[in-house]
Amino acid sequence: MTKGRVHVVQSPRQSQSDFSYDLSPALPYGVISTIFAIDFQPSHNIERALEILDEALEDFDPDKDYFVWIGGDPAGLVLLTSWLSSHDIESVQFLRWDKDRNRNNAGKGYYLPYRLPIKLGEI
Repeated sequence: MTKGRVHVVQSPRQSQSDFSYDLSPALPYGVISTIFAIDFQPSHNIERALEILDEALEDFDPDKDYFVWIGGDPAGLVLLTSWLSSHDIESVQFLRWDKDRNRNNAGKGYYLPYRLPIKLGEI
């Protein structure tokens, strides 16, 4: 079976403490791709945000692809959900970060997959 893509909704900004997100634990789920660039604010240009979603999700496959939210403009996540609904996508796969509770692995963790409804009648 061919892997899909892991769509990071928006690239996160580098923190002042030089913390950076390690997306390597998401690689077993697919190739990492970013929808909105770090310097783009979907809430400031909704029309362009929808164009970016059209481009980024042109070959979206709800059975193979996943989404990851690691921060950014919350409007990006809202517009993504609206876009999915308008394309009659009933549910999507979402990866949620879970910290490793083992003290020897501080700062480590893994992604857990979930299927989430887009259309509320599907719950």
